[in-house]
Amino acid sequence: NSIFDYTDVKSGSVDLMKEPLNPSILAKTVMQIFGPNAKEKGLTVHLNATKIIKPLLGDPLKIKQVLMALLGNAIKFSDYGDIKVNVFPKEESDTSVQFTFEVQDQGIGIKKEFLEQIYDIFAQEDQSDARTHYGLGMGLSLARELVQLMNGEINIESQPGKGTTASFTVELEKIR
Repeated sequence: NSIFDYTDVKSGSVDLMKEPLNPSILAKTVMQIFGPNAKEKGLTVHLNATKIIKPLLGDPLKIKQVLMALLGNAIKFSDYGDIKVNVFPKEESDTSVQFTFEVQDQGIGIKKEFLEQIYDIFAQEDQSDARTHYGLGMGLSLARELVQLMNGEINIESQPGKGTTASFTVELEKIR
C-alpha cells in the first residue's frame, strides 16, 4: 500500500479530506492498534495529549497514517523502555490550529550521517544481510509527503543508543 500511496502523492492525485477530528482521540486510536505489538516486546506506550473540547477539521486518515509510521518505527527499533506519544497545539490563529504529534523512544537511535537521508525512498541504515529490522524504507518518505500536503513539517532527532524523537505538525481548521 505504501508504494501506491507514495505514487498517488507524487502524482498529485491525493485529495485531503476535511472531517471533524480530535487529535488526542486519533493518537489514542493509533496507540490501541499498536498496543499488542508494544506489549509483546515489553514496551510501555504513554499518551500525553492536550484535551480538545471542540473538534477541528482535517484528514484523520492521513494523520493516522503518519502517526502509525512514527509509532511503528519506535516500536520496531526499541527493545526496552517507554515510548511517549505527545499531542499538543503549537500555534493558533483565528481560523486554524497547528498541532504537533511527537513520538519519543529509547530505541537504537540513528547515526547522524544517516539522518540526512532518512526521508529518501527505500533508504535503510542497515542494508546488510544480517540486519534485524526489516521494512521497505518508505514510511518516513511517505510520511513527509503527507505532512507537507497538510501544511506541516516533520522532524527526526536521534542519537545512537539513546533513542529517537520523531514529530510532525499539521494545520487543522477550526469549525465555525
